[in-house]
Amino acid sequence: MFLTCALSYCQYLSGHLIDVCVRLLFFVHITKEVAMNCFKGLMSCWRMSVCLVLVMQLALHAQTVLNVTNYGAVGDGVTDDFPAFVAAINAAAAISPAPVVLQVPDGSYKLALPQDADSSAAHLKISSLSNLTIEAPNEAILVCGSPYHHGIYINASDHITLRNLSVDYDPLPHTQGTVVATTPASHYVDITIDAGFPLPTEDHIDTFGGEHTGKNVGYLYDPYTGKKLNQFMDQYLNSQVIDLGSGVYRYVTSNTVLEDFVGKKFIVVGRRKADAVKINSSSDCLAENVTIYSAPATAFNISSSGLVTVDQCTITQKPNTTRLFSTNADGVHSKWCTVGPVVSHCYFTGMGDDSVNIGGSFVPVIKVEDAYTIYTESHGSLYNVADDFVYMDKTTHELISLGPISSINVTSIPEYASSVMKIVFTNPVPNFVTWLTTQNLRSCSQICNLNASGRGAQVVNNHFYNHRARGVLMRAPDALIQGNHFDTLAGPAVIISNDSSFLSEGPSGNGTQVLDNTFTNIERSNIWIQSSGDGSDTTATKGVTDLVIDNNTFDDYGGRNAYGRGTVGNVFYIRNAPDCQITNNTIGKPAFEQEPIVVFEENFDGYADDAALRAVWQNAVPTTPNNASAYVSSSFTSSPSGYSTTLTSQASKHRNGLNYCELGTTVTEDFTLRFKMIQSNFSRYNMVGLLNADGTQGYAVGWSTASATSYNGNGYVQIKKIDLTSSWDSFFTTGTTISSNMDTGHPATGYAVTGTDPVTYDNTFAGLAQIDMTWDASTGLITVYVNGQEKLSVTDTDFASFSRIYVRGNEYSLVDDIKLTTMSYPDMPIISSLTENMNWNNNTRTDGVMVDMDDYTIVSYSADQDGAAGKSSSATVSDGGLTVELQGNAWKRIPLTYAVTPNTILEFEVTASDIGEIIGIGLDEDNNHGNDLRCFQLGGTQAWTGMFQETNTYSSGVMTCRIPVGQFYTGTMSNLCFVADDDADGSTQVQFKAVMLYEDE
Repeated sequence: MFLTCALSYCQYLSGHLIDVCVRLLFFVHITKEVAMNCFKGLMSCWRMSVCLVLVMQLALHAQTVLNVTNYGAVGDGVTDDFPAFVAAINAAAAISPAPVVLQVPDGSYKLALPQDADSSAAHLKISSLSNLTIEAPNEAILVCGSPYHHGIYINASDHITLRNLSVDYDPLPHTQGTVVATTPASHYVDITIDAGFPLPTEDHIDTFGGEHTGKNVGYLYDPYTGKKLNQFMDQYLNSQVIDLGSGVYRYVTSNTVLEDFVGKKFIVVGRRKADAVKINSSSDCLAENVTIYSAPATAFNISSSGLVTVDQCTITQKPNTTRLFSTNADGVHSKWCTVGPVVSHCYFTGMGDDSVNIGGSFVPVIKVEDAYTIYTESHGSLYNVADDFVYMDKTTHELISLGPISSINVTSIPEYASSVMKIVFTNPVPNFVTWLTTQNLRSCSQICNLNASGRGAQVVNNHFYNHRARGVLMRAPDALIQGNHFDTLAGPAVIISNDSSFLSEGPSGNGTQVLDNTFTNIERSNIWIQSSGDGSDTTATKGVTDLVIDNNTFDDYGGRNAYGRGTVGNVFYIRNAPDCQITNNTIGKPAFEQEPIVVFEENFDGYADDAALRAVWQNAVPTTPNNASAYVSSSFTSSPSGYSTTLTSQASKHRNGLNYCELGTTVTEDFTLRFKMIQSNFSRYNMVGLLNADGTQGYAVGWSTASATSYNGNGYVQIKKIDLTSSWDSFFTTGTTISSNMDTGHPATGYAVTGTDPVTYDNTFAGLAQIDMTWDASTGLITVYVNGQEKLSVTDTDFASFSRIYVRGNEYSLVDDIKLTTMSYPDMPIISSLTENMNWNNNTRTDGVMVDMDDYTIVSYSADQDGAAGKSSSATVSDGGLTVELQGNAWKRIPLTYAVTPNTILEFEVTASDIGEIIGIGLDEDNNHGNDLRCFQLGGTQAWTGMFQETNTYSSGVMTCRIPVGQFYTGTMSNLCFVADDDADGSTQVQFKAVMLYEDE
């Protein structure tokens, strides 16, 4: 009776301050019996009042210990233990909020939740409970029987701990087999199923055949290493699987199918809205040493919660099985949390998506009623937690506070079909673009609640290895990403950004710190920072601010990127991220550095005559007129100027016609199509493009020569899209223009226009222009360069397979040196743009030097040249030491000592608004440019013999240079030199960025 009274009184005292103090002393397992023994001992104490208080506190914290076996659980993997777990949870609920420990002996527990159970059901559901711990001594495996329901579901609860538990699903929510045949033209993938895996026709795998909605995606894996093959596109399976009989099943995909799939492992996920562990509207929860072997969606889904910790947890393929895959989606997916979560000391591998994704949501503004009142789409993140509302400025990408609110409530308006939230602010609202105006939820203005975005999230001391997609996608502000190992991922390994359009995820990750991490074998960018949707901006925005990236190590970066993209990734991609601090990082070597893989190459030198050429280059136009076949030619005549020249090699001549050549392969990877071209007259239009196998779809570069008095006599380039119902077979078909027009910067008819009234020409042949068209398979980004200068870019995702090269002539054009490649040199370790106040300091390169200009005093190089002819000379450092800009007539150096070997590479990025007479760079052992050739000319109006000319290819734009210095000279050098020479008017302006010296293996 006394104990009962003590317990009752303790519940009353629990709200007082003494409760907080004593909780710290008694945060251990204490049974009622222990509490009573303590009480008896304290009876002998001289102050009974103190004894009474302590006893009551002990009683309050006494933990009831339950065991699932007492409720009928067996744990043999055969008996249905679902009823026993339901009974045990009900027993704990009867005791709540008093602490309860539910013990689960080691074993395998079959939880046969009916697959047609209500959607709110779960295999182990904890709802509206407090102070519950469910734990096993070592490992208790919960085998979940419904792939449509959560494994463990914690809802509206607090102080819940899961310890030493594992979650698996049977039936497995994915299947696995081997590709036995493909039909690329029809997008067919035929597979057999490995023993022990569900058939593709089973309802929970086939998302088209059952009652439950879901998504089927196929992934290709190496059968020997078990690693995902990122050179192949993920296969989105948008129609029902076909049973061909004899154990063979056919999928029809939306993506490029290759014969190389045959023999590879093929995994198909039946992705559903069911997670292994779901934590919703809860607080102070801990998952400790919890292992996830499979899940229909994510391993840990944490929503609208606070102070959730995932510690020492594992996501992996189940041991002693042939599984190559773990969960169908993310490792940890957290949205709309007030604080956190914390993900620490975990090991994640084999997932079908990101390791960790943390953030909140942007919510569209539907209507503005008056200066203070708006209606937004109804969303719990705005209503259920304290408000700290911001909106994204569509121009600056800045998150701007909307100030306090007067009221908020859910309501409806006649203009919008769904429910809305009416929010009244105390301050006037800005001029929002509303859904009523755009009728598009993504293009209107968006607001976000910073208090429902996982503010202060921590991802620390984890190992993320060999799974699809990204490492950490951080949208939460003031987050910490520290001490992790990102290992063998498609990447990017870390993304910090917002997305106010496509995904509507936010806010932006402002104030995040990325510290002390190790990055190994990341194919895409290791760290990618950008405000989503700002790719076309030309002025700096405030998309992601105040980041710190410090003391990280990067090695083996880049590789055969996802979806077969051959481009080697970079370490840092930073765009529109002001006040970003990048310090004390160590950059190793790329995974590989090599020449591009040449898929197709044609220099036209080997053709004896026109007939030999036409046997390879076929006439695409079946009848006259304008069906001229291709020719071979060794000369060129410009009609406007009348000048002629003899070519140094044979080229192809194309008159009014259309010709094509089969590649002999199908390209689905990132490509660069390079060719040289010149045209014979103005008012002509010529094209070179890459199309699919039947010549109906593809992309091309069009060059219009315009007129002598427009575009400086250079004509303009544009990007064309060919989309036909039958093969391209007409000279008059030129496709749809999907870009703007841009001056080529190269004389269209081979000889520069020097005057327009009357028109006059330079008599020096400018040669054929070199044109590059690049295509990014994952994004559809098409970029066109002329003579190395970027001219145009546009994104189009309609086509993904290319097998023919087409050339359209007009009057006549010359085309030469066509080369199609699918792998390029590594990107620069850092690609940054439109980023103000970046602090780049003390970053180093393994086996080399990453130059920080702030560490050196810039002085004159060759005093007789610097500032010569009375012209000004200056060198300005920016980007925290990453960039140096020379202006005027400048010859500068920094005292950098480096031992040049035959393997030394000088790598940097150069851009110039005025190339002057000479721009160059090099190493020198003294301050005298004239005693030995040491510098490399990059561009300029003069080709100066005092510098190496092999590198003199720059004209304008941004160019990445990798100069094999050791192939020109060796020895110990004591200066790194920069040249911007212009004795005539001192107008040179050139930037050198991300300068590195290193040894190439």
